[in-house]
Amino acid sequence: MFDTPPSNLPVEPTQPKPPLTPPVPLLTKEGLGEVSPNVDKVPGTGKKEPEDIFAELDKSAPATTTVRPVVEESRRSPIKIIILLVLILAVVGLIGGAIWYFFVRSSSVATEKTVAPSSAQAVVPAESEPIVEVPPALPEPQPEIPPPVSITTPAPNESSEVAVVPPNGVDSDGDGLTDAEETIFGTDKSVTDSDGDGFADGSEAKSLYDPAIAKTKLASSDRFQTVKIGSVNSALIPETWTSAETEVGITINTYTPALFLISILSLADKPDDLTFENWVLSESALPVSELTPFTTSAGYNAWRSSDGLVTVVIAGAEAFIVRYGVNDAASVDFRALYGMFVDTLKE
Repeated sequence: MFDTPPSNLPVEPTQPKPPLTPPVPLLTKEGLGEVSPNVDKVPGTGKKEPEDIFAELDKSAPATTTVRPVVEESRRSPIKIIILLVLILAVVGLIGGAIWYFFVRSSSVATEKTVAPSSAQAVVPAESEPIVEVPPALPEPQPEIPPPVSITTPAPNESSEVAVVPPNGVDSDGDGLTDAEETIFGTDKSVTDSDGDGFADGSEAKSLYDPAIAKTKLASSDRFQTVKIGSVNSALIPETWTSAETEVGITINTYTPALFLISILSLADKPDDLTFENWVLSESALPVSELTPFTTSAGYNAWRSSDGLVTVVIAGAEAFIVRYGVNDAASVDFRALYGMFVDTLKE
């Protein structure tokens, strides 16, 4: 900044530089070399003294040295280190605590919230799948079974009608024959065993024996007659009754409101897709479940309705559907005679 120093500053005195001495040759393998004039020989050793590189410095300048409080700083250094370590540990602790709170604890709580309600998740479905409660199956109502009915089949070309089966006729002596039948058989309506052979009148008639004459079959009795049924078969009816052919079979006239109606079916008229038996049973207009099979005295396969007023008989190439037509009768008076007619059907 200044070309010349200011006058008020002290001027450091300068000392004259010593004269330079010529270099001294050094002893080497090649010979003597020059020795630096600033290197003196050590007295008595013949060795050169090392050059003093500070010889030219101003020896008159006062040496300025700064004495630092080493002892005080050495005392403070451990305290600073301890404080620094404490601060570092505190910062590390705070950072570790923050990491634990925000990451470790948060993740564990989230895991508990996710895993704990697993059972609830299994019960509550997604909103897209609503719960549909299926009501328990209720037992199907059973239909009421009506009381037995009789299909009253009138003469051909007349419509059939369903009527309630009236009660059986009066049986005064309880021998199995109604009072109306006792008159036809010629037995005593007040005596169980009219011929005294030890068998009840009704039991003898069912076995095709004459209850009025001991050990006599009905076929030999003059109280009964044989009538032709179909092409080759016949049956017994009371002498006072009559038979008449119709378009579909035969009608037995009892001269009461009741009638015996016989439909005759031929094997030649059977449909190709049915057996003879199935076709005949279907023509009876009764469910097969209501028909009880049995065998007649002549050995024919037969089926009887639950009320006992319809019987189906297959006799070789012909079949007979025998109906007890109650019509306007107040009671069923001829059950034993109806059974006798079916049992005597034969060739």
